[in-house]
Amino acid sequence: MSYLGNAGQLVVSAIFTLAMVVFLLRVMLQASGANFYNPICQLLHKATQPVIGPLRRVIPPLGRVELAGVLVVWLIAVLKIYATVALVGATLPFAAAAVAALADVISMLLWIWFWTLLIGVILSWVPVDNRNPAVPLIYQITEPLLAPIRRLVPPMGGLDLSAMLALLLVQVLRILIVQPLFDLAARLLGGA
Repeated sequence: MSYLGNAGQLVVSAIFTLAMVVFLLRVMLQASGANFYNPICQLLHKATQPVIGPLRRVIPPLGRVELAGVLVVWLIAVLKIYATVALVGATLPFAAAAVAALADVISMLLWIWFWTLLIGVILSWVPVDNRNPAVPLIYQITEPLLAPIRRLVPPMGGLDLSAMLALLLVQVLRILIVQPLFDLAARLLGGA
């Protein structure tokens, strides 16, 4: 592939990945019950509402999980795969693209959890201005993952190991879920 093709793939992948992150953050924050009036939540809502709003009439939420948003994230991942493959001049069967997109969405979810967990740990070590709108969102995104771990392993002597265990769990999930899905997509591609 030419240098221009490589640059094109990078740009296309970055744009689609950014769109995935925006929609996935909206889904995650809504599922975790984040404060809707937080300026970051407001920004995400305004940016995604033109797409999710009409879809929500057809695909209602399941509890606090915005299924329309999940579908949009998956569709963006499918488009990202097809766009990057098209830049190389290749084709891809839909089954392989669908499974690879699912793996990409789960990988993105785990990636967001990993980095918010890591940022949360760092914020716990340094004095932070809690008026910053991002600080409570970091804790709200990670709490659904940390709460069950804290119930199993309560803090011992003031030392909370839940974040370390959650970081380990995220990596294990990447190995046990994401990689097998990418392998399945490769097998579907080989079978085409």
